[in-house]
Amino acid sequence: MVAITVSGWAGSGKSTLAKRLATTLKMEYFSVGTWFRKKATDAGMNIADFMKVAPKELHNEVDDYVKQIAREKNVVIDARLAGWMAPDADFKIFLTAPVEERARRASEREDTPLEEETQNVIRRDDQDIKNYLEIYGINLKDMGIYDLVLNTARLDADEVAEIVELVVRKAVKL
Repeated sequence: MVAITVSGWAGSGKSTLAKRLATTLKMEYFSVGTWFRKKATDAGMNIADFMKVAPKELHNEVDDYVKQIAREKNVVIDARLAGWMAPDADFKIFLTAPVEERARRASEREDTPLEEETQNVIRRDDQDIKNYLEIYGINLKDMGIYDLVLNTARLDADEVAEIVELVVRKAVKL
């Protein structure tokens, strides 16, 4: 079984890349964000409010599930903490880009003002750094666990996928 994790800051392109890798490499795709959004919807809450009150047991449940699928399936796991959640994954990727670029992408995707998205990205980064340190003891700025860290600012989604697929195929026996 082969497990690949795709982590990254909001707006860095992690979900786009993870889906493309799963398709191209003929692997399953699992998104922790989608899993949490479904739990929030089931609870009648928006994701931001839900994440503020989500019990530690829920975090533990998804952590355990990610570890399980990383062992048992050919899977690409998409999550901000994917590299930490599946420490034995065969290949761990982290995507980044400057705040301005991530905000521009979010603004285009959500059709919202750039200034608003810039503040949203900064706020989300700060909140995630704080939350993950408190909940898991993880420093999101520690890139030492990743096999590949890629700044996606000057690349389109196809170029990112092409580069990452090439590196993964060289590094991992598929």
